[in-house]
Amino acid sequence: MIQAGLGAHNTIISADGKHVYLGGVDYPYLEVASTATNNVTRKIGPLNGPGVRPFTINGSQTLAFTTARSFLGFQVSSIQTGKVLFTVPVPGFSFDAQTFGRTPDHGISLSPNERELYLIDTPNGYVHVFDVSGLPAAPPRDIADIKLAHPPPNDGWLQHSRNGRYVYVGRAGDVIDTRSRKVVAFLAPLQGTADFLEIDWRNGRPIATTSRYGVGYIRSQERSGQGHRRLHVRLRAEVATPFLADWELSRARPLRRGAVAVFRDLSIGRSPRF
Repeated sequence: MIQAGLGAHNTIISADGKHVYLGGVDYPYLEVASTATNNVTRKIGPLNGPGVRPFTINGSQTLAFTTARSFLGFQVSSIQTGKVLFTVPVPGFSFDAQTFGRTPDHGISLSPNERELYLIDTPNGYVHVFDVSGLPAAPPRDIADIKLAHPPPNDGWLQHSRNGRYVYVGRAGDVIDTRSRKVVAFLAPLQGTADFLEIDWRNGRPIATTSRYGVGYIRSQERSGQGHRRLHVRLRAEVATPFLADWELSRARPLRRGAVAVFRDLSIGRSPRF
């Protein structure tokens, strides 16, 4: 058992399986624990309070992106030092914490290539897009504000498709095209849940999956002889293993849990293509 901060809630396991990131809703630090020792080895913060709400990390585990109930926006922190690098409000938007009474940004997703971050804005019915390609040297930059067609009534959720082509909005059902930055489809099952993931199929068998969290997938960085950075993405099939126990391998439908199979055989008018 891992002894961590109050209000245990969202949890992310690193892609290498060595660390687990713990967000407590009543504790203003994002904690990092070792899966080898089950001990907390690092604390990130203090963050906006009263505690950590939905968060994500990049693939190389250098940056954490956190939200809070008291703040419309997000914070970027260094995982190595535990220090907050940037506190990023949403330009031109606000909310009344006492009137709304819930987390305004209950949905945050980093694009697989880690160049953009999508942030839900439930009280205003928007999804905001930030350019984060300059991190950690330069702060995130707001580049788009997307009005939702079916704003969630309370806590929403965001998840990029594995190829980065779409963003799925939990408890709204809206599907955002990341090229046009417009809502292009509606998935009715997605409107009723914030718990979903992608499973990719080939010839009737699953070959890859995401987790429920919109994490980055850049696992390592190398520099070429000219000094340009080359990014290497590793898609490891074994990452899918923990999720497949609850799914029938030959069909895209859930067996026991309430996850939504939105990536195959759903009639939504014009289905997104992968």
